[in-house]
Amino acid sequence: MAEKSAPPPQQHQQWGPPPYNPQPTAANGWQAPPHQQQQGQVYPNLPPQNWPAPPAQQKAQVVYKPVSSSVLGNLINDVDKSLKGVGKSAGKMFDEVYSSQILNLFKTGSTIQLISKVTGFALTCYPNTGMDCKGQSGSQDPRTHFRVVNYGHNIVSLQNLGFPTIPNTYLVIAPNGYLYCTGAGDTTCRFRLHETRDHFITLESLTNADQHIAINPDGSIRPGMYSKEKTAEAHFAVHVIAQAPPTATSSAAGPPPPPPAH
Repeated sequence: MAEKSAPPPQQHQQWGPPPYNPQPTAANGWQAPPHQQQQGQVYPNLPPQNWPAPPAQQKAQVVYKPVSSSVLGNLINDVDKSLKGVGKSAGKMFDEVYSSQILNLFKTGSTIQLISKVTGFALTCYPNTGMDCKGQSGSQDPRTHFRVVNYGHNIVSLQNLGFPTIPNTYLVIAPNGYLYCTGAGDTTCRFRLHETRDHFITLESLTNADQHIAINPDGSIRPGMYSKEKTAEAHFAVHVIAQAPPTATSSAAGPPPPPPAH
C-alpha cells in the first residue's frame, strides 16, 4: 500500500488584495523620481520651471526724523528774546529807583553838557535843527548847554539853551528814529537815565523804547533805530556848567509826577 505524503502546512487566510510590492527595473523603462535621481540627471518629462523668487522680506525700520534746524533755531530765538525782554523790564525797574552821585547831577534847573565817550566832544545843536557832537567840553557856547527838567524816577527832559528866542528846543527822538533839538517839552521829549558800570550815562527815549541818543566815531548823530543797545556810542559823561538854583529843588509844589506807564 502506497505511503501517503504529509499535507502542506496550513496558511492563514489573508483578506484583501495582495500587497503591492513591484520590483521595477530599468528593463521595463522605469526611472526614479527627480528627488531620487543622482546629481546631474534631468527628468525628461517635466519642462524647466522658472518660478519667481519670493519677495525679500524687509525688516520694519523706525525712522527718527530730526527736528528741523530752522524750527529749533526759531525756538531758541524766541526763548532768548523772552529772556532779554524780562531782563530789560527788570533793568528799567531798577533804573527808576537807582540813585548815585552822577544821576544826582540831573536836578531840575541844572545846566549840563553831554560829552560823548567815543569822541570826547560835547553834543551841540544848530539853528537849522542840525546836530552833531563836536563841541568843546567846558565851553561857554550855549549851543552845547542843556537845562535839565527832572520828573523823578530818573526820567528827564533836556532843553538846549543856544536859542533863547526859539521856544521848542528840547531834545527828542522822533518816530523816524532821528534825534532833533526841536521838541516842545512834552512826553515825547523825555528820556530814561541809566548809569553804566563804568559810570557813564545813557539816555533812552521814553516813548520810543530801546532807542538811545548815540554818536558815531566821526561825531555825527547815530539814528535811534540803529542804537537800540547801550553800547559805547550811547555813553556820555556829564559836565556840569551850572548847578540848579535852590528854588528848583524845592518840594513845596509836591513830589514830581510818576513816569507814564510803559
